[in-house]
Amino acid sequence: MNTTLMEGIDVKKSMFKLEDLELNFYKYNDVFIENISINDLMDKTYRDKFFLYLDKRENEDDFKATLFTTLLLMRIEQLKDEDAYFLLSESSKIPDISFNGIELLSNNLLELFLQDPYFFIQQGNKLHETSLINYIMILLKEIIVKEEFFELNTGFAKLEKGMIILDYKVEKDFTNKELIKEVKKTPKLEVIFSPSLYSDWENKTMYFSDIQSFFNDILTEKLTIAENLYYKFNILPVLSEFRIKEIVNSSEEERITTYAAFIQDPDGYTNLRKAKNVSSEILQRIESGEEIEVIDNRGDWYLIKTKEGQTGYVHKSRVRTGEAFISRILKIYDRPDFSSFSKEILAKQEIEIVHQNLGWNFIKVNGASGYLPTEEKQQESQKDEKKKFSFLADEEDIKPEKKKGFWDNLFG
Repeated sequence: MNTTLMEGIDVKKSMFKLEDLELNFYKYNDVFIENISINDLMDKTYRDKFFLYLDKRENEDDFKATLFTTLLLMRIEQLKDEDAYFLLSESSKIPDISFNGIELLSNNLLELFLQDPYFFIQQGNKLHETSLINYIMILLKEIIVKEEFFELNTGFAKLEKGMIILDYKVEKDFTNKELIKEVKKTPKLEVIFSPSLYSDWENKTMYFSDIQSFFNDILTEKLTIAENLYYKFNILPVLSEFRIKEIVNSSEEERITTYAAFIQDPDGYTNLRKAKNVSSEILQRIESGEEIEVIDNRGDWYLIKTKEGQTGYVHKSRVRTGEAFISRILKIYDRPDFSSFSKEILAKQEIEIVHQNLGWNFIKVNGASGYLPTEEKQQESQKDEKKKFSFLADEEDIKPEKKKGFWDNLFG
């Protein structure tokens, strides 16, 4: 079967646009490039002469090598054409063809690899060829982000060990339709950015894709022993370098754990601002008592997230935290006694401690008042409860443990 370079390709389904292809323009031996037979190109004598033709540019607008490479990539994309892979590998070894070929179309080449790494591993191993896959690994390093990326760009994320995180901005420029579908299925990592160059100097929340599933056991189980070795020597080292090494909540240098809090402002509300100052743009109004999530509490202005999902800055004086407020459910008593009448209330305002007495705080909150035990008093009560049900309780009461003094320690 004497198939041509263009035969079998549906441009409408390709990541390349028809208007970008210079068809019916470049001729070799009176045949347009797209109509050249693949069988002829597989013949070494013919191929060597054809590559000399591609290698020689007539002028700066001569992109016949680009057209040839584009056709090969389209055949790999749609037909998984093994001959096209071979011709791509051979032509990429010639500097000038490579420069106007895979280097000019590097994004498309990388997208094809991500769409089907199995095909590239299979063909690379079959041909005992590593130069093309090594070039793809160089490209891969440029679109996967490491832990320090988030630190450098003031991004806060809950990273998990093993993640392979795709650069958000690179992903947005993908043109391979099949790859775009697969990436959409992957788990997303929420990253909250403070103003930085990456976030265009704005507070932004972006969702990065974790593509570790592209290289999981489903892939390796399909590989032969030889293909597995090829994968381990040529691809796995790069993946291992860029996998998230440990579970972290923010930058490697300083961990920041998010926590619950709420707004308390004498005006009844406070403003969520775009930057760390009172003259900054107001993003949202937050009512007093409204729960928020504190993301970064360094400095006078806290980076927070509202219940609507909006992120921005609030002055620390408007943020209330503490054990009582995180749970927000308080059990208060009418007397400083655990056996007295008690009730649970939802604390939406700041607690006012009126006075303290023997491990009890008399408080006012939400218009109600009562006695709230201190943490020490709670622990003491819990110990007493445990003691009631201990078969050693009487013995412990009668024979308390004797503490050794200085002379006892000295002489045993």
